[in-house]
Amino acid sequence: MMYEYALDPRLLADINNCRTIFDNFKPEQGKVISDVPRQWIREAYREIQTIEGPVLRKTLKLHLKKLLDKSLCDGRYQFTWDRYNESWAGYVARVNQSYPFSAVISESSSVDPLDTYSLSDLFHTAPACWNAPTQIMVKRSASDIVDALMPLLCISRHIILIDRHIYPGNTRSLRVLRELIKRSDLFNFGRGIKKIQIHSSNHRMDYQQSLEQHLLPHLPSDFEVSASLWPKAVEHDRFLVTEVGGIDLGEGFNEQNKQDTDEVKLSLVSHDIRKRLISKFSGNPTYRAYVKG
Repeated sequence: MMYEYALDPRLLADINNCRTIFDNFKPEQGKVISDVPRQWIREAYREIQTIEGPVLRKTLKLHLKKLLDKSLCDGRYQFTWDRYNESWAGYVARVNQSYPFSAVISESSSVDPLDTYSLSDLFHTAPACWNAPTQIMVKRSASDIVDALMPLLCISRHIILIDRHIYPGNTRSLRVLRELIKRSDLFNFGRGIKKIQIHSSNHRMDYQQSLEQHLLPHLPSDFEVSASLWPKAVEHDRFLVTEVGGIDLGEGFNEQNKQDTDEVKLSLVSHDIRKRLISKFSGNPTYRAYVKG
């Protein structure tokens, strides 16, 4: 549901391209721009500077800054780029070898050996992920839920689960947690992560014991799970939040039981909602629990 694009900064030398980029690359639309090369924004500003009209250039730069505050994905560890001795296309091809982009957008004829999509012709020829839905229904099984979350998890290094009903002593929650942990080596551009944060309700006072009894035996070495427990009324909805984006899970991080619906709706959330959630749960909870493998 969330896809990372290598976007040729030279596209920003055209005002129509700027409009297309500003309209499309938003987290709630499932599209983020890779910070390739590092400080991609400097290259983009350099290209905007070639557009005629100082007022127009200033306006475009302001729009770009607002966009990138929400939509720049900067988690890659990259090779150094010498823009004077290597083309952007050649550099992107090298970076792609360490971890592939969802797609490469450029007016260049090719980024050998990658498929390249033209920003001006996406109506006719676009990568499959370009028109991916922002809301989906998936089966309420651990594997199906995590499958749907993987595009975001794979480009994220800070994973936060917000669900007042998530509880390791509940087998249906435990299966989803175990599935997330089992796949954690694939997160963060294939480099893996070593921590997951949970925000849940404080109505269960045995959370520490439950973590130790039910989840600790399944943790890899040095893997941490921290739980912050809040008053039950603090949050009703259920979310996955990362530094890149957020997803609303209508029925939460639980598998189906006989009384439940057999599907869960997943919806991308806006940058503003993601920031509000992070701020909301940054204070002092009622209780904390923690385990480490």
